[in-house]
Amino acid sequence: MAKAVQLNSQDRVRFRGHRGGLIPMHRALAHYGLDRVEIITAVVLVILLSSVWLLLLPQVCHFWTQVLDTGIRVLPLRAELGLHEYHLTSNVSLVVPYPGMEAVLPDTRTWAVTGIVTILLFAVTYFLPSHLVPVIYLLRGVLLIQATALVYFGLIPAEFPHTPSGYLHPAFGRLKLEYPTQNVSPDRPESLNVRLQRMEQACGPTIYQTLLEMNSLDLELLELARIEIRSRRDRIPVLSAKARA
Repeated sequence: MAKAVQLNSQDRVRFRGHRGGLIPMHRALAHYGLDRVEIITAVVLVILLSSVWLLLLPQVCHFWTQVLDTGIRVLPLRAELGLHEYHLTSNVSLVVPYPGMEAVLPDTRTWAVTGIVTILLFAVTYFLPSHLVPVIYLLRGVLLIQATALVYFGLIPAEFPHTPSGYLHPAFGRLKLEYPTQNVSPDRPESLNVRLQRMEQACGPTIYQTLLEMNSLDLELLELARIEIRSRRDRIPVLSAKARA
């Protein structure tokens, strides 16, 4: 008859189950051993799975290209789909898709709605049944991360260092994901009023007045857009300070 193993007080606490009994070591660990065949099998599996992974990478990139292309066409995003060839080795290369887009800071309404939803979801966790304790703490952890993001964007939104095009840089550091600015007029020495005066002289008062009447709604829309841009700029401390400087 085998002699029972005597456990010290610390081990008795470590191996004690929630019902008071001792938790024995699993038989897979108690009789675990590696022979030559198992080592060879493990090495072959690593090589086989790595080879399959490398062979499937182009198909995975093609799949995500289709997903991003569909998302850009369907969703209201001002973005372009870019493709960049990344060379893993001299013989293995990937065509990695990426969305070229500019980062947009959340406005006050989006920030407030997100904060209210976060608070409500956190309150709901106190009414979940006790057998969902893992789900409760997982949900609270996710909400805590969201709360820190809300605090950050509420205090210093313009200092956020990350951009949508920068998330792939840790894995693909040589990717150039910058989205070039488009449809930007070059710097002009003349002001808008000077150019309008020159246009009036070229067209004549009658035709110029007709042009103003025909474009009155466009000019009103332009002025409203300027007001909206200024209001959003003033909510960003860094840009507001630069504009006043």
